[in-house]
Amino acid sequence: MPAMCLKMSKYGFSALGRGFLYALRGFCHCVKTQRNLRIHLVAAFHVFLLSPFYHFTKGEYGVLCLACGLVISAEMVNTALEEFCDGQYPGYSPVAKRVKDVAAGAVLLCALAAAGVGVIFFWDMEAFGRMAQFITLYPWSPVIPVATLAAGIIWAMSTKKKEPMKEKESKER
Repeated sequence: MPAMCLKMSKYGFSALGRGFLYALRGFCHCVKTQRNLRIHLVAAFHVFLLSPFYHFTKGEYGVLCLACGLVISAEMVNTALEEFCDGQYPGYSPVAKRVKDVAAGAVLLCALAAAGVGVIFFWDMEAFGRMAQFITLYPWSPVIPVATLAAGIIWAMSTKKKEPMKEKESKER
């Protein structure tokens, strides 16, 4: 590996490392401030929690990952566009409204497509039978998905104040 690749910047991270740090910070900001993103994360968690009953192939797990990732990514792009519009147009603007509406429509379309994938993959009577048999053997087992769903809903619906990006953070880039 060339020495140039291992060079550290004055901040202690390579440019690539800083890029991942910025991406993680953006994701965390969305999780903290966006209720709909938290709802999508709870839904994705439960998709994978229940998936062992379905004996999915690697390809089907790939489709599930893509569907969940697409919805979450669309929600993050929607958030970025909303915050940009709010910063550029502090009052009402028909342009900002249209941009926000189109971005929200894209999220809706992605969510509907993911829901379609979910219905196609999860509506399986044999898997329902396996779940019923599992519950018969382990009567306490429904507590886990019910408790995590309840906790997830409470977490997702909790309101967080939107934190504006600090001037220092915007100058770092």
